[in-house]
Amino acid sequence: MKADKWIRAGCLGVVLSMAGGPAWTVPQEQQNPPSSAERITYQTARDEKDAQAKIKLLDDFAARYPESTLAPSIYQDYYGAYFSLNNYPQAATYADKFLALGDKADFDSRMLALETREIAYSVGRCDSAFQTPEASAKARDAATQGLQMLDQWQKPANLTGEQFAAAKASFGIILHSAAADAESRLKGDAVVCYQAPQHDPGRLDRMIDEILSERRQTPRVR
Repeated sequence: MKADKWIRAGCLGVVLSMAGGPAWTVPQEQQNPPSSAERITYQTARDEKDAQAKIKLLDDFAARYPESTLAPSIYQDYYGAYFSLNNYPQAATYADKFLALGDKADFDSRMLALETREIAYSVGRCDSAFQTPEASAKARDAATQGLQMLDQWQKPANLTGEQFAAAKASFGIILHSAAADAESRLKGDAVVCYQAPQHDPGRLDRMIDEILSERRQTPRVR
């Protein structure tokens, strides 16, 4: 499978499917384990298929259990749901909350969070929330972190060697593209917006095509 197709069939498919639950499970803290009622409440939110309804359930859970050790999984559910709704700033916000956990989250899950927040930054480039130097600096730093981690990434058990190589190539394209975009914005360059109708089944494919096309014409950022 070519890297371009893997972005659609693999990476983006995983991200979008996360509206129904995290792709990787984050190990839970051994101290203060969640109660049975807490787990049931969370599972109800996780199983909800409608993204808007899921976010409402997650909000209710967060308000009811503000100190829950299930927070890592909650963050994953949040950013997956927001991404599926094309609310890219919120997707990036919750991906950042997850990434702030550092080594408390497993490596594969952090890789997915980094990929999600960088895709969100790239495809949501014209949202006002991404038009500040702070937002661009965060995207640049996240891309730098992701590229460093990419060299350390070990093949997940659910991927073949070919799929893993394609996934790494795709991740690299996304991260380099976001880094170059962020650097360009920080220099004050004009932002090129993706123009597409809000309800358009082919929207993500075209945005990814544009990201890939720009990446092929942009020197790598180190």
